[in-house]
Amino acid sequence: MLDYQNRTGLVSPITTAASIDTVVNGLDSQRVALQASRNAMLAYLMPNNPSILALDQQIAGIDKQIKTERTRLVSHSGNTLHDTSDEAMRMQMDVTIMDTTYATAVSALETERMLAVLMMRKVFVLQTPTMPQYPLAPRRIYSITVFILAMLMLAGIAKLIAAIIRDHKD
Repeated sequence: MLDYQNRTGLVSPITTAASIDTVVNGLDSQRVALQASRNAMLAYLMPNNPSILALDQQIAGIDKQIKTERTRLVSHSGNTLHDTSDEAMRMQMDVTIMDTTYATAVSALETERMLAVLMMRKVFVLQTPTMPQYPLAPRRIYSITVFILAMLMLAGIAKLIAAIIRDHKD
C-alpha cells in the first residue's frame, strides 16, 4: 500500500477524490447563485451592461473550472483520480482481507497450540512412569562371576575328556 501511495503521489486517493467532488459541488452552487443574480439583474438592466458582462465572465470561469475539476475526477482517456481511487479502494480491500485472514490464522494456530498443550498434559497424566522389569545395563559382578564359572566348567570338562582319552589308550 505504501509503494502504491508513493507511486501515485497521493496519501489517500479516495479522500482526494471526495474533496475534489466537494469543490465541484461548491463551484456548482456558486454558479447557480451567480446565474440567479444575473437573471435578477436582467430584470432591470440591459444584457450588454458591464455588471451583467462581469457576471457572465464569472459564470464562464466557474464553468471552465468545474469542467477542469471533473476532468481530473473522470475522463475517457484514463489515468484519472477516479481510476486511481478505485484501484486504491481495491488494494485497501485486499489489505483488509489479508489482515483478516492473517488474524484468523494466528487465532486458529494459538487455539490449536493450547489444545495440544492440554492433550500433552492428559497424556502425561495417563502414562505414569513404572520401573522396568529388566535392568537396562547388566550387573557386571554377576556377569563376570557367571563367565568365570562357565570357563572353569569348560576347562574341567576338557580335562575330564583328556583324562578319559588317556585311560582308554592303554
